Amino acid sequence: MSINLLYVKVFIFIMGLRRINVLDIDSPNFESPGYESPVIFTIDADNMITSTDGGWCEFAVNNQGEHLSEAAGDSLWDHIQDLGTKFFYYGLINEIRNKQTRNTSFLYRCDGPDRQRLYRMIIELLPNDVLRFTSLLEGSRENTHAAYDIYMSSEHQIKICQSCFKLFVDDMWVDVSEALTAFEIMKENLYFKFKPSKCTCR
Repeated sequence: MSINLLYVKVFIFIMGLRRINVLDIDSPNFESPGYESPVIFTIDADNMITSTDGGWCEFAVNNQGEHLSEAAGDSLWDHIQDLGTKFFYYGLINEIRNKQTRNTSFLYRCDGPDRQRLYRMIIELLPNDVLRFTSLLEGSRENTHAAYDIYMSSEHQIKICQSCFKLFVDDMWVDVSEALTAFEIMKENLYFKFKPSKCTCR
């Protein structure tokens, strides 16, 4: 697994202050997750990773990313190679800090060859612009290698503005938080890429 893809999974694999009933999920076949250690990390105002906790190391090792088990002290951006993905997280982080949003919560998929998994991430804004990310497993179900190959080979793209970092969803430009919560773009059974683009903000 590439560093970029693993970090996308780790970064977007973070916050669950509450569990939702699996019956509330659009895909009713997701099974109760049982217990799994949450994946937690924090970044400071300069977007340096200051701490990792919970199941971070376990998640890294299980996804062939042992080298990420000691990420504290690294810049977050050093671990995100794709430009579109970097724009996405930069826009999300800036929006949370600029709007002083205390808690941001959304669902996202993180599938493997054998299991389809649904996680909830919550991003907490702490004093001094520190952000804490926690991710909890909400549900899972069996997967097939054929379905996983289709999932990973998708060429679907979502446009992201290089200036204001809005996303083009359902024929309109929306803030990152709205794309995540109202449109639930990360919940889809689809592996997509962010395509740097330009909206009408200029």
